[in-house]
Amino acid sequence: TVCMFNTVQMNLNVSSPGTFEYNWWPAYLYDDPTTEDPNITVQESGWDGVTVSNVGGGCAVGSDSVYIHVIGGAIESVFLQTSANTVCLPDSTLLSASVNQLIGVDDFGGGLDPNLWDDADGEIISAICGSVSGDALYFNGAINRYAETSDFDVSNGGSIGFYIKVATGSAPCDDAEFGEDVFLQYSTDGGTNWIPMATLIESSYPSYTYLSIPIPIAGQTANTRFRWVQPVFSGFDEDVWMLDNVSISTINATGLNFTWAPAGLVDDVNSLSPNAFPDTPTWFVFEVSQGACQYTDSIFVNGNPEFELNTSNDTTTCSPEQLLLSTTPTAGTGYTYLWEPASFISSSNLTSSVQANSAINDYLYVTVTSPLGCFQKDSVFLSSVELELEITGDTIFCLGQSGLLSSSITNPSNVAYDLQWLQDGVPYGNGVSIQIGPQTATYILEVSDLNSSCVWSDTILAELNDFSVNAGPDTTLCSLLGYVLPGSTSAQNPIFGWSNSQFLNNANTLNSSL
Repeated sequence: TVCMFNTVQMNLNVSSPGTFEYNWWPAYLYDDPTTEDPNITVQESGWDGVTVSNVGGGCAVGSDSVYIHVIGGAIESVFLQTSANTVCLPDSTLLSASVNQLIGVDDFGGGLDPNLWDDADGEIISAICGSVSGDALYFNGAINRYAETSDFDVSNGGSIGFYIKVATGSAPCDDAEFGEDVFLQYSTDGGTNWIPMATLIESSYPSYTYLSIPIPIAGQTANTRFRWVQPVFSGFDEDVWMLDNVSISTINATGLNFTWAPAGLVDDVNSLSPNAFPDTPTWFVFEVSQGACQYTDSIFVNGNPEFELNTSNDTTTCSPEQLLLSTTPTAGTGYTYLWEPASFISSSNLTSSVQANSAINDYLYVTVTSPLGCFQKDSVFLSSVELELEITGDTIFCLGQSGLLSSSITNPSNVAYDLQWLQDGVPYGNGVSIQIGPQTATYILEVSDLNSSCVWSDTILAELNDFSVNAGPDTTLCSLLGYVLPGSTSAQNPIFGWSNSQFLNNANTLNSSL
């Protein structure tokens, strides 16, 4: 037992193994009559069945049927919309539900319903060429063929639902030829003027096909009537066509109970148009009830969780150093990053962390985008203090010598600074230059900005080149010829020079002979 216009999924169980073909009947009632479990939208009570054939199984054929009992229900359809398919929290999307309630129905059982129809011509009530159930409205007249409704209040919008079939056989179900189409029209002036609403091509409906056609905005008035008409046909009992289960519905939620789910993600579960706040991809389900009948529809909305950015603070860079900047979303994964301007970045500007150039006095902007397209922006202001430093002076000393180390400072930012010299890590002075003695030591010059935390430094190694020389002991010789002078030194790679060179074979070697 189901309510009118509810959709039911058939449940077929074939107990034998094999590969099967399915044929549900009446075929035109199903979304796909060749599948195992098709959907059927029911309007009238009746028998529905299926024939199952075992592919390759010879005569292995089985069939079964079920009786579907239709009770009440005056809801033709439910239509859901959303103002945004993707929501980036804390934003929301407006859900809206439209409920089409029936205001006129005729299944042609017992003739034309005077509450629905105002006029008709060229028609009879008959199932001679088939029907959805019972009788249909069969058009075979010789002069005119049309069916015209009374005026209805469809000022809120709505739809026209009906089954149509255009014959494809021979009399009394003669095939309609090219150009012998059926037109659905509407009139807002009592039928004086008719405006096209749909063209029903004769070749498109060889079997009963259900159509639900929205009423155009221009036709949404308090007094609108509708007409099916076939202007061109060959004559009596030729080019025939049929209508069945005609309905007119209008958007109207009066007298209905409805609710949304999930309840925690909408601001009003009993509103036709609540605001929704999904933080993940979510199906929103709308359920409307009318007496014992319930109807549902659903709509999918991509939800992105709210997130913020934890980005590096505004800071001062001490040129020529580079600064590592980073940003981290507070929720979610799979983000893409864009830092701008790219000219301020020495690394890739498409990662969460970047190396910023030193000489910047401007904003650096970052845009972080989620996989669903939601984004947040943040900025960092970088102020740059530029100063270049170099130690100059003598760095090699002989024993007994001294020297001068000086500071060479380029100061484009006009930094106010202090100087501090260190000798092997121990404070040594704070002037622009220092006097250093003959010893090996490492000297560091530190320049500190008085207005920021910037400190620049340079380092130099001063070396004492100290060595010993020993010409050997004084000696008395009986013969000078061939005596080798026993000179020695601790110097590395020295240049030698003996005095009284006229007495030596080579005055420029350490151990020269007389």
